[in-house]
Amino acid sequence: MRKRLLSYVGRFGDSFLYTFAVLAAIFLFLMASLITVDVILREFGHTTGVAVEISQYFLAGILFMGFAYTLRKGRHIRIRVVTDRLPERIRQWLYMGNLIIALGLAVWFFGIPDSTLLVPTI
Repeated sequence: MRKRLLSYVGRFGDSFLYTFAVLAAIFLFLMASLITVDVILREFGHTTGVAVEISQYFLAGILFMGFAYTLRKGRHIRIRVVTDRLPERIRQWLYMGNLIIALGLAVWFFGIPDSTLLVPTI
């Protein structure tokens, strides 16, 4: 009984996330269309006046709905145009360097108030 219920819930969740993915694709099309129309109207001295604001909401929807579907499918969004052409050893060093830089930026962004927190005192 429990397995059956979990199966129904899982299928419902999958269909729900698939619907979100389709909605994200529709938002992407609408956002691109709205920006295109706004650019064309600017050539004639007019503007929609709301293209930027609505596009920002569409972008937020695209990100959250698209990421939910992507994570459910067990995938990760990566852009590997350059790194796929590098040797494995260089790629590993590059990833490690990126992680160190990201850690440094996170520490700087969240602002450790006193740098002595990083150095143990005797």
